[in-house]
Amino acid sequence: MENICTSLEIRVWKSLKRHVDLLQNNVPVIVAVSGGPDSVAMLMILHRLFSRHKLRAVLHVAHFDHAQRGEESR
Repeated sequence: MENICTSLEIRVWKSLKRHVDLLQNNVPVIVAVSGGPDSVAMLMILHRLFSRHKLRAVLHVAHFDHAQRGEESR
């Protein structure tokens, strides 16, 4: 895994830090992704940050279909 922090990762981490005490003790964190590049990028950033900062929360992925791209989004 790369150690490169993007400015977006830094911004996400600053937001997460405010609630870092909630991200312990194997608490489940559900991330809704549609499969588009923005939601997949969000999931990847969260995964990197959880690993890098040794957060003891468990990421779960839920597919969310916006139903805007028809058959392609399924």
